[in-house]
Amino acid sequence: MCLNPGDILHDRYQIIDELGRGGFATTYRARDLDIPEELICVVKEIQPPCSNDPSVLQRARERFDNEVRALLRLGEYDRIPRLLASFQERTCSQGGENFYLILEYIEGNPLNQEITQNTRWVQQQVIEFLQDILPVIEFVNQNNVIHRDIKPSNLIRRSSDNRIVLIDFGAVKEISTLDNPELERTRTVNIGTCGYMAPEQFYGCPRGCSDIYSIGIICIQALTGLSPREFLPYILNNTWRSIPDRPIVLSNRLTAILNRMVCYDPDRRYENVAEILRDIDYVPPEDWLLKLFKLLFKSNFRWLLLGTIGILTGCTIAIFGHKILTPKTCSLVQGDSLSCGEEALLKYSTPRLKQRGVDEFAKSNYREAFNFFKRSWNQELRKDPETLIYMNNALLKAKKIEYYTIAIAIPVKKNAEEQFDINLAKEILRGVAQAQTEFNLKLLNSELDSNLAGLDIQKEQTIKGKGLQVIIADDANVKEESIARANSLIKIPNILGVIGHYTNKITTSTVDIYNQNNLVLISSGSTTEEITENPRKFFFRTVPSTKVSVEVFVKYLIEQQSQTKIAGFYNPASESTSSFWEEFQRQFKERRGSVANISEFDLAKNNFDVKKAIEEVGENRKTTIVLNPSHDGKSLENAIALFKANLDRNWVVGTGGMYGPKTLEAASELPSFKKFAVATSWHPLNSPNSKFPADTRKLWVGNVSHRTALTYDAAKTLIQAIEMQPQPTREGMQKTIANLNFSASGATGTIQFEPTGDRKNFQPKLVHIVKCANQQFGVTFVPIEFPTATAAGLKCK
Repeated sequence: MCLNPGDILHDRYQIIDELGRGGFATTYRARDLDIPEELICVVKEIQPPCSNDPSVLQRARERFDNEVRALLRLGEYDRIPRLLASFQERTCSQGGENFYLILEYIEGNPLNQEITQNTRWVQQQVIEFLQDILPVIEFVNQNNVIHRDIKPSNLIRRSSDNRIVLIDFGAVKEISTLDNPELERTRTVNIGTCGYMAPEQFYGCPRGCSDIYSIGIICIQALTGLSPREFLPYILNNTWRSIPDRPIVLSNRLTAILNRMVCYDPDRRYENVAEILRDIDYVPPEDWLLKLFKLLFKSNFRWLLLGTIGILTGCTIAIFGHKILTPKTCSLVQGDSLSCGEEALLKYSTPRLKQRGVDEFAKSNYREAFNFFKRSWNQELRKDPETLIYMNNALLKAKKIEYYTIAIAIPVKKNAEEQFDINLAKEILRGVAQAQTEFNLKLLNSELDSNLAGLDIQKEQTIKGKGLQVIIADDANVKEESIARANSLIKIPNILGVIGHYTNKITTSTVDIYNQNNLVLISSGSTTEEITENPRKFFFRTVPSTKVSVEVFVKYLIEQQSQTKIAGFYNPASESTSSFWEEFQRQFKERRGSVANISEFDLAKNNFDVKKAIEEVGENRKTTIVLNPSHDGKSLENAIALFKANLDRNWVVGTGGMYGPKTLEAASELPSFKKFAVATSWHPLNSPNSKFPADTRKLWVGNVSHRTALTYDAAKTLIQAIEMQPQPTREGMQKTIANLNFSASGATGTIQFEPTGDRKNFQPKLVHIVKCANQQFGVTFVPIEFPTATAAGLKCK
């Protein structure tokens, strides 16, 4: 390979030393010179095979692209290294360009330093290892990826928390058709390490359970102290527990689990990780309790038995009696689409520890629930906001601390009308989860702080020594369900305010329910003028109204880009996008602009004709394409296709739905994207509150969206209103927020409201796309006042 200590790659990464090599790849430890602290990272150098056959190089490039895509997805998990950058570069005097991945460096020791002939594990160590690594494998497989090269040297025990981290995805194989029997056994090249590789991999047919086989082999290696080559013959007849001179003390149940994990026939192996973890829960612990009771039942110890039972009874009453005496503040009913922690509403894939926390919460075992939520936050899906909210709620209850209660209504359930991306719900929840955590940190400092280690997020002053509980409600973005949720929330007397609902149609369907029952509803997503034209006393919003948002677009297009005509594309079945387009036409005509007559305007159509739409826009470069997709996947998909087909000929402006990674991915495939702008209510590069983006990066391990910022503002509004009242009430919340002198400090600056409930003195900002090589797609959004990424202060090399 071409790199040596001291070399600087990509004008940024200084090589420290070589970590290892194999096949076509070499890994190095390096310093990131663009980071003030000179962050240590891993450089993975991949040399394409030498060949004059273009198809060979093409396959190498495809494999590299596959690895990049997989690492971007998998990096969301806390125990898989994050991909920091990827690029191609010529570093040798001869030859072509090499591929490079820049990865998060994990400080720790590989497992092969623990598993040696001189150190053999006992049963409990194997159980702890399985409980630690299997959730990682579960996440990998749920993302349609097989690692295919799991071995001790690819498992790092992280120094900071002693957890196992899975590295080296150089052999990943995406399998998007696991549920298709004909395509399940995806053919692939023979990749892996002998001894740890599942038998089916030798034949080029890896399956989801192939990684399970490798984990089982590692467990047996740790128990026997032998290499796989030495004990593999004993696996075929399940006699590895009786290898000469290597006796193993192991329960029959754990033995059966390991035998099934390493079964030669993949059809008889465990199909998924959840089955293994379930069976591990039934592995019996040490027999000390059984031995104690056998001793107590001897005649001369019966008096001790009675005394012991009496003591245990007294302890049980002391420990659990409060559950009878303490009134429940949540119904703990599952299936009602409301949850304080007794049900996971983000059901895209509930990790095992989070689910166990939910189960304990439902049984009012709040301390146990907190411990499971804490472990899930630290070990499972990277920084899940629902888990953080439930962790706060459980700890308040476990410590019997009084609290105020607010609720948030979000669209989660997928339905036939609109397929919602689960990430939208997570973006919304992050805002309230962060505000709640800041509020509770002062009160729960010793326990919450220890689980948010390394964070320096601001800590709010407590209000009369009370904490903040958050109830989550799923309105499913369905009118009937949202009405049911609203009617449920108004009947919970201790709820002081509700954040929601997100979309216009759901907010207009529920706003009068809250208003008639004197419960403040503050929306971070609904922009419709319909509500504030006929103001509701108990309604407020942190998001700019449709009218205000359109004003920003129209002013920019006419005054700065000299545009004279607009062509609108939207979903006519969506009240939100329809009202936006009506307002856009009205304001544009008032400024003496004209509107193109477009017949192919419905973005929600399954057979939307992009070519026809472009033809209808015509050749007039003074015509702006206005893209306003609804939240369903088809609408956004067609809007992005139209953006790409325009090829930067005409100006294109888009609403918040266009502000996301799918648009960036599309832009990366275009030669130019200068004539494109999107409106957003908040961007980290020009945040009025400079501390907020810094705090979000620490808490969520990355930047957040405008949706998170606006929900955070809504939560801060409710918190401020609670703080300003001696005895907070629902009516008092409304009077406080509606007061002309009321103000709260949020992510987007000072929060105040007009008498209509609209946000006062607040406008969205325009952003555009610029090139930035080290971003996910080589491009990123920056505020439109910055012509380049460098001007915005970004380091892109």
